[in-house]
Amino acid sequence: MSHDQVTSIIAERPPRNRRLRVWVSYCARCGCACYRRACRQCDGDGEDGDGVRCPGCFGLGGSERCMMPEQHCQANPLPGRESVARGGVEWRRRADCPNS
Repeated sequence: MSHDQVTSIIAERPPRNRRLRVWVSYCARCGCACYRRACRQCDGDGEDGDGVRCPGCFGLGGSERCMMPEQHCQANPLPGRESVARGGVEWRRRADCPNS
């Protein structure tokens, strides 16, 4: 299956094309929406002062975090996701997401 056919993937970063506007992040454990947290190394720019890609966020400028409190996330995994650790991100194509 090519990256163009992928509609959902659990990964630290969105699929290879990295166009964030195409992908929506959800908690891979509980299914709640995620929020974007700016990288502390590059302050969300994605690169250092010399124009080099930030090693902390791989040039993405930050990472995704589950919006729900840890207790809720741990106590309410999606069916079949009981073994998925909190902090995992499921990326879905925007076109396949409700309310987007």
